[in-house]
Amino acid sequence: MIHDLFIEWAQYDTKTAFENLGVDPELAIIYSFLIYTPIIILFSWLLEWAVDTPSKKWASSTDITARDDGKDKDGFWGFLCSSWQFWCLIGWFSFILVTTEVYQAVRTPRDNEDSGEFSRVYYMDDG
Repeated sequence: MIHDLFIEWAQYDTKTAFENLGVDPELAIIYSFLIYTPIIILFSWLLEWAVDTPSKKWASSTDITARDDGKDKDGFWGFLCSSWQFWCLIGWFSFILVTTEVYQAVRTPRDNEDSGEFSRVYYMDDG
């Protein structure tokens, strides 16, 4: 999802800015690719370090805790609620939800896009 934000926002705007400066469109695409590819790779690595690895460790500890091996344990729900990884996961999903919803709400349709796609109402208005 974050990759889409780079492509839809930063790379597209950078390519357009280069074209407005008189750069050939093919070169503008190459320049934009060369500028943002290292950033995307670094950002992906940071996300792997900050999100993926702790998630794997948390999934492993959750699996071990959930097994019924006859040992006296706290409840499984108690384990989840006391786990900092659980709350980080909830925060991450909340961040993704808010980010994508705000992005969709503030972006304007491009020339070749249907503007009606950005004004859908998913609830019934009684008024």
